[in-house]
Amino acid sequence: FPVAGFVFIVTLCRIPLADAADILLVRNNPTSVQSLEDWLVSEGHAVTSEPRRDGVDDGDRAASSFDLVIVARETNSGAYDEGDEPQDWNALAVPMISMAPHLMRNSRWGWMNGAGLGSGSLADFDAPVVNPFHPIVSGRSTDLLDPAYAYDGASSSLHPETVVVATINNGASHGVFVIPPGTPMYDSQGTHAGDVRIGFIRGNEGSWANVTSNGEQILANMIDYALNYSLSTASVSNSPA
Repeated sequence: FPVAGFVFIVTLCRIPLADAADILLVRNNPTSVQSLEDWLVSEGHAVTSEPRRDGVDDGDRAASSFDLVIVARETNSGAYDEGDEPQDWNALAVPMISMAPHLMRNSRWGWMNGAGLGSGSLADFDAPVVNPFHPIVSGRSTDLLDPAYAYDGASSSLHPETVVVATINNGASHGVFVIPPGTPMYDSQGTHAGDVRIGFIRGNEGSWANVTSNGEQILANMIDYALNYSLSTASVSNSPA
């Protein structure tokens, strides 16, 4: 635009979408996760949505061939712990985000040291969040769901190496937590995390369409963080803010 004989050129910049990824979305009912799948595709990701009830590699492609695995809340935990399945899923050398706290129990995949699930009503993460400068939540608000929904949460203790990012219901449950690669899993016959594992708790009811725009951005940040975990140079503590 001209000002006193000068011409200024204004360049509009936009924040890029999360790194495009080839994602395996593990679920049971395809209808219940359609809004999540649609959102992932809108973010530029390629998505394969499958139940994988008979093991890690029972689909058309090996799970290890994907960039990222997302386990939807809409899964039947009893269908994913037969035989060596917990060990196989945990050892998978692919980043994983799980929204299924019932699969995180020590009686299933052993991401936490207990089988109990906290419950309550979830709309927001606790404020302030435990690690406000963690890349997953940095610069974000605490609202997650609109309206509030009942939830089952990961309420049991976590491995000391696990980083708690956000909590729910005055600290009663872990809202977001990060398990570093190589961390031992509880009661899973000595298996370790084959890559970074991220727990993300949201409501039991409704669809991804009920997640706020802030919640969507938190998942977008989470995907970026998981895909670039090995490149991260920030050391985020597990101490309350």
